[in-house]
Amino acid sequence: LFLFITLFAAFQLNAATRTASVSGNWSSTTTWGGAAVPTSSEDVIINSGITVNVDAGARACLSLTINASATANGISINSGQSLTVTNAITMNSPTAAVNSTISVNDATLTASSIAIPGSSTASQNCIVQATTGTINVNGDITFSGTPAQAQLKFTSTGNLNIKGTLGSGGTFTPGTTTSAVNYNATGAQIVGGYTYNNLTLSTGGTKTLGGATTVNGTLTINGSVTLSTSGSNYALTLGGTFTNGGTFTAGSSPITINGTLSAQSIAGFTTTGDVSMTKTGGTATFQGTVHGAGLIINGSGGTLNLGAGLTHAFTGTWTRTAGILNGGSSTL
Repeated sequence: LFLFITLFAAFQLNAATRTASVSGNWSSTTTWGGAAVPTSSEDVIINSGITVNVDAGARACLSLTINASATANGISINSGQSLTVTNAITMNSPTAAVNSTISVNDATLTASSIAIPGSSTASQNCIVQATTGTINVNGDITFSGTPAQAQLKFTSTGNLNIKGTLGSGGTFTPGTTTSAVNYNATGAQIVGGYTYNNLTLSTGGTKTLGGATTVNGTLTINGSVTLSTSGSNYALTLGGTFTNGGTFTAGSSPITINGTLSAQSIAGFTTTGDVSMTKTGGTATFQGTVHGAGLIINGSGGTLNLGAGLTHAFTGTWTRTAGILNGGSSTL
């Protein structure tokens, strides 16, 4: 009985890891060296030179490791499919001029966290990318090494939902104009200092800027959420609509309104930093009271409209170098 228990335990330990030995489909036992297809209780390892296609239905594993590669390797989630990783996704920098890639097509990837390292050598890239798919991360996305080689990118309309921090030190590509990032934890989060197309802060807690941030599309603060620039007072640039159903604590952050949208709505806010309008086309209209230090109009071809029946107060210098100020029915 003791021998049986020992052998059974050894078998179970061995069965806890599935290693892809040849490129192929997730659903094929051949891909896993003849072993059973991985389940949610098993760790998965992708070796050098191996690419696995998530080809059928909803697939799952306990953790996913992309080993350091001398030949391109990774995971590709086919359209309409999904992969759920209960714990972490860990990528390792290639050892040659190749890419290790996790591709999310018109599909869904869910993980606890994702670690994306960058090599100090050009063309040795770790890439997590989505086209029209969705990436859900219940914790952090971390970058290390050289930013140019540590890449998170959306190449079309893909979306990212993240409950942790989108770390600094990587290259983030925000996708097309409808691509969106949603920071959706119930508690505090750090918002990575990157350029976004559309940025939503939802669910609850205080979301704090981790660096200078640009939103080319819509910035939305949902109810019960506070957006804070914290003690660093990072700059915020608004290239589209700003909708505030929660709280915006700007400190002394400079706020810039730019872009070329023909109609741009800006919710009210208060900062002790400067407010600048640098639009080169179209009109940005205040929808609520704005307080700031200086007011700077310097956007040839752009218009700032003060809105209807509002009173805006600025304690510093008012400057118009280029562009138009339209007072509407408001008071400056």
